Amino acid sequence: MTPQHFIAVGVRLVAIWLAIRSARFFTSVPVLLDSMDRDDRLLQFLLYGGLHLLIAAVLWMFPMTVARKILPHVSPAVAMTFSAHDLARVGCALVGLWLLVSKFYIFSWLICTEAIDPSFRITELPSETKVDLAVSLGELILAVFLVVRSDLFARVIGSERPLA
Repeated sequence: MTPQHFIAVGVRLVAIWLAIRSARFFTSVPVLLDSMDRDDRLLQFLLYGGLHLLIAAVLWMFPMTVARKILPHVSPAVAMTFSAHDLARVGCALVGLWLLVSKFYIFSWLICTEAIDPSFRITELPSETKVDLAVSLGELILAVFLVVRSDLFARVIGSERPLA
């Protein structure tokens, strides 16, 4: 197994998590129809759940493509001899993927809400929510950094020597 295979497994796990998460939106639609303004909220929940499902399907079908984009320079000779650096890169990328997916959830909700409800303004949210969004944005930036530059962070925590 190459480090890319580890990333591909992580990508498939993320796809499963997203698919399960999307089920929440599709199962809450009947309850929503009874309790809220039908048109706006229904469209938002269906769009949001569909977006999660679409991304889950793409990740499930193309995990190695995603893995090769995250770790492009891994030779096949690395197959069973991992260095601490290689494992640190894989770990950084997996943590980055997890953070990216968890923060994608928040920001996709904001985008869908703003697209459906023109009166929605982020500036009108409570102060606590704005602070949470700022922290989430910082975590999103860290997640992208961990995925895109896993090699840089891995140099800090891992060495180039093979693990015995």
